[in-house]
Amino acid sequence: MGIEHMIDHTMLKADASKNTIIRYCSEAREHKFASVCVNTCFVPLVAEKIAQVEKDYRVKVEQEVFSNTPPTPNTPAIMNALTTGAKNLGLKSAVLPSGAGHDTMIFAKIWPTGMIFIPSHEGYTHSPREYTDPRNLANGADLIAEAIRILDAQ
Repeated sequence: MGIEHMIDHTMLKADASKNTIIRYCSEAREHKFASVCVNTCFVPLVAEKIAQVEKDYRVKVEQEVFSNTPPTPNTPAIMNALTTGAKNLGLKSAVLPSGAGHDTMIFAKIWPTGMIFIPSHEGYTHSPREYTDPRNLANGADLIAEAIRILDAQ
């Protein structure tokens, strides 16, 4: 037995397409991953797909919602610094609330927060297929440094 039973196939982007979510579910079934983690907005779609699998294969799929917490806003001053930093560096950006339960949703209660998400190849994350181009990693590091400079100057 490999490690596939320990893998959470994850797609948390709220703007992911329906086909992407369906593909993640199919891949999880094909590779026997432990779970599929999706943004709350896709829970009804996944539930529909689970019901279809149960019907087609005459099986019962165990379902559990681990978290259904609304996304947490990041600190505006930090997000403004990140947005300005991205513009200064010629990088594309979008401001999104965090649905990452292990990150901003917890820390925002204690101190100011901001997050950046670096694009991974084909959107894969928390998956054996995850790959991030080193240029994107460097851009992320440059953006954090630029945002720190902006915040320090305030």
